[in-house]
Amino acid sequence: MTRELLNKNGEDIKRIYSLDVLRILATATIVLYHFQQVSGIGLANAIDFSTKVFNVAYLVEFFFVLSGFWAYKEYDKLVNAENSYKNFLINKFNRLIPPIILPCVLYTVLCYLFRSIVGNGGWYFDTTVDIIGTILASFGLQFWGVFDTTPINYPLWYVDVLLLCFIVFCLIIWISKKFSFSPIVGFVAMIIVGMIVWNREIELPFLTMHIARGYYAFFFGLLVGMWYEKKKEELDKIPIMLLLAVIIVLSLFVTVHWIDWFKQYDHYVYTFVTYPAIIALFLNSRIQKLFNFKFLGEAGKVTYDVYVWHLVVFFFFDFICSTNAVNQVFACHNIMVISILSSIIVGLLSFYLSDKATLKILGRVKKMFV
Repeated sequence: MTRELLNKNGEDIKRIYSLDVLRILATATIVLYHFQQVSGIGLANAIDFSTKVFNVAYLVEFFFVLSGFWAYKEYDKLVNAENSYKNFLINKFNRLIPPIILPCVLYTVLCYLFRSIVGNGGWYFDTTVDIIGTILASFGLQFWGVFDTTPINYPLWYVDVLLLCFIVFCLIIWISKKFSFSPIVGFVAMIIVGMIVWNREIELPFLTMHIARGYYAFFFGLLVGMWYEKKKEELDKIPIMLLLAVIIVLSLFVTVHWIDWFKQYDHYVYTFVTYPAIIALFLNSRIQKLFNFKFLGEAGKVTYDVYVWHLVVFFFFDFICSTNAVNQVFACHNIMVISILSSIIVGLLSFYLSDKATLKILGRVKKMFV
């Protein structure tokens, strides 16, 4: 959803438009999946965004893998002290957190209005109107397993966990330098920790099932980044392209049609096989040339804002329909199209009118204190 590769001023360095295409497609799929979740309808009653062919619920792991992949681009700078941990984390905070503040506040307002006027819990996870919870959600802290609050704008768990992964990433590098061991040991350990937490359904501070998904996917993405730096020239070979395509098709096939183990652990197959193979395929120079259009990069930047806003937009239209302000029910294809288009428009406005201005202001503030 968001590209994490920034320079020391927090500005975007270089985009790979083929990966932006993946980001756009994945975000669009998640938005459609969430509309089906909250409304109960699919796309023309023909496409079911659930678990029949591909488990869309685990598509978020793709973004963690991709974020880990880009974080590796900053790995050498942190190891060699070319960039400070503080500067790295401030850049991440400035990009991830400001765009979620207003959606969290408006989501809470809609909860209050829905309960006051409509009078039922609706599809929004029975969210309690909680000022403290809204503040925690606005700063990316609600899904760290530390605070006992009901979720505000539930998809933002991804943002909370991604921010935590960046912190752990820096912590591992710092510890490895202090005690003279390879950070890769720490990265592998976090993958194992994530898998243990998920398999055992642990719910402890900084060790929850939401966080587990970030740990095993993000830190595996780091390893994918390391592998890519060593093997990127080989990706242009036709046999490697064909092999990657076969791996992608086969990995998706076994999670649906083969033995139960693959069906039970489809999220691991996606994370450790399918997503890295897709990313590697789209890093091929031929694929990159095919999608070498700047507008794809701009669209890729906006996907993060579309993601953080889309459930709030859905909630708004559900509220409008529930109060009979329009002669239409929420669970229909007309509202689906309007809601999704509105999510895109709101995401565009958020990115170009809010995010860019906020980043400039925060950049000036950072220069004053850092």
